[in-house]
Amino acid sequence: MNQSDTVTLPPLREDIEIMQGAPDSSGAETWVIHDPLQHRYFQIDRATYNLLSLWQPGRSLTDIAEIAKRQAKININEDHIARLVEFARLNNLIRQDQPGHWREMSERVAADKKSLFWQIAHKYLFFKIPLVRPQQALQSALPYVEPLYSKPTAVGLGIVGIIGLYLTSRQWDSFLGTFDKFFSIEGIAFFGLSLLLLKSMHELGHAFTAVRYGCRVPVMGVAFMMLTPLLYTDVTDSWRLPSRRKRMLISGAGILVELGLAIIATFLWVFLPDGTARGIAFIIATTGWVMSLALNLNPCMRFDGYYLFSDLLGVDNLQPRAFALGRWKLRQILLAPDLEAPEKFSPRLHKTLIIYAWITWLYRLVLFTTIALFVYAFTFKLLGIILFALEIWLLILRPISLEVRQWPKIDSSNLSSRRIIVNSSLIIGFLVLFAMPWSTRIEVPAVLMASDLTQLYPARAAKVVMVSAVRNSEVRQGTSLLHLQDPKIENQIAGTQIKLNQKRLRLAHAIANRTDLDESLVLRQELGSLQAQLAGLLKEKQELVVRAPFDGKVLQIGYNLHQGQWVGKKDLLALVASGEQLVVKGYISQSNLYRLTKLSQGRFIPDDLTRSSFPVRLSRIARTGSRSIDIPELASITGGTIPVEPDSSNRLVPATAQYLVELKPLGINMHPNQLVRGLVQLDGTAESFLLRVWRQVTKVLVRESGF
Repeated sequence: MNQSDTVTLPPLREDIEIMQGAPDSSGAETWVIHDPLQHRYFQIDRATYNLLSLWQPGRSLTDIAEIAKRQAKININEDHIARLVEFARLNNLIRQDQPGHWREMSERVAADKKSLFWQIAHKYLFFKIPLVRPQQALQSALPYVEPLYSKPTAVGLGIVGIIGLYLTSRQWDSFLGTFDKFFSIEGIAFFGLSLLLLKSMHELGHAFTAVRYGCRVPVMGVAFMMLTPLLYTDVTDSWRLPSRRKRMLISGAGILVELGLAIIATFLWVFLPDGTARGIAFIIATTGWVMSLALNLNPCMRFDGYYLFSDLLGVDNLQPRAFALGRWKLRQILLAPDLEAPEKFSPRLHKTLIIYAWITWLYRLVLFTTIALFVYAFTFKLLGIILFALEIWLLILRPISLEVRQWPKIDSSNLSSRRIIVNSSLIIGFLVLFAMPWSTRIEVPAVLMASDLTQLYPARAAKVVMVSAVRNSEVRQGTSLLHLQDPKIENQIAGTQIKLNQKRLRLAHAIANRTDLDESLVLRQELGSLQAQLAGLLKEKQELVVRAPFDGKVLQIGYNLHQGQWVGKKDLLALVASGEQLVVKGYISQSNLYRLTKLSQGRFIPDDLTRSSFPVRLSRIARTGSRSIDIPELASITGGTIPVEPDSSNRLVPATAQYLVELKPLGINMHPNQLVRGLVQLDGTAESFLLRVWRQVTKVLVRESGF
């Protein structure tokens, strides 16, 4: 006896509904199975609908196939019917009083049960908290909201939007300047409240529109995506609508509400006075425009834009079906050119879905990597590393691993040996290219300067009165280069001179004044003390005149020195050089430091192409990293290549660890009268790209682990 004659159809649940669905991308009719118990919808085609309409519990598969052929005039085989029965079992659409049903469900639940680690990881990535069941309240409030769906409302918002944007454009600088007022605790609080209001209205837009078209909204709540709270509204019931236009209106209602609020807020901002109300209008306006257009309309994530794009293409379950096509095309390119596509679409839609899948994968790769980096950066060390690794594995590496594991299962008759060999060779070639230590060159930003060089710093914090030094000028020992002034010393000198004059005056009148005559000895002692104090103050004042320490040349004046500027004890004022010996000084990044050896040699290439290059040899490497870049010519803010950020003391702090190196010129025949900026290309230990990445990763892990 054939197995098809022994397998019988189980009875379906009586509460299941079958209703007309929206047409698919080709315009063909579809139907929807609604499971009210699980609140799930399943889309089926005409053949499956006809088969379900002929469903007779207890009949064998062969009998049903014959009935379908005789009554519905459709040819369908037993395998198709068996797959439909299995679909009904897997999705709990059969009656629960059937023999062995509960055992099947128990075994299925046990098989699907995830490990504790997987459950925690899944809950971290995404979970929902239902808050309210709004159906009755939405139906009661709908008559009051109905006027907002009218044509006059749309026209009025359009007019207000045009006026608001025009008037705002005339005050654009003032509009953008409002943003600066929110860098405070109060500003952040207002931003949070405004965002909560905006997103609440967004979700109410979905909910009211769904109820308006006869759909049920069972729950509204908050979802957490990677612990980030997002409001959500369950409008799954919109699947029952046969009109894709209505489904698109439900999906886009939140965006339209945000745009409407942004239009009104932009208009109000123009007329509101400065204060809290205007600030809130600014937040709603900017957030509404940006969130609606940049985030909600993005079809690569499952927000409103995804469902709008799905209905626009007429492809339900867009991402799973597009991803299946994307994987198929990838397998076809890499392994099996004759592999059959999982679904048939029109040529144009076929290409659109493949491109959409690949763009979404690339977008997610960038997005998830960025999120993982943010999580790593804004949590404490150990937790940051764990969460970073978890997200990279679950969101990026695991999907890639699952796809690669499917390749051996491809039917060997579809595989192309030539294509496999060519693609494998290319992959191996790229791996070899990245793994081979090709480059031995190390680039070091450097300058050529005189070896006998003196750096001049102020004796104390002072104000620049005059800069008399000229760059590249010859100076004699003792020549004044800069005049500095400390108002505190000037006040002390003036006060001391006044006291001296008073003491001298009292001593001059001592003969005529009995009191001063009796205190003349004390007055002379105080006079001597004040004279010594004045001499010390004058000496300190004299030290604020910066002079050349020897005969030589001024190679450099301190960065951005000008009259009236205050300088500290660590601020470089000038570089003065003597003699004809030259040296090359530069900075090497920490990542290349270990590749240098004591015998490393290279070549100095000046930025000035009119000067010739010359060989150099490494002579000294600093033992510790530099806290600041003391050669301003090499800093990024002065045209150099080392990224720096000036601190509060105006020091040029490097963005990454830099070590000072000195190199000896070999066979140079030039004696420049100024610093010559250039690049040193040194020979170092060869290193591959993969090794460099591995060193960077291990360095971060060791640093963040606290060992």
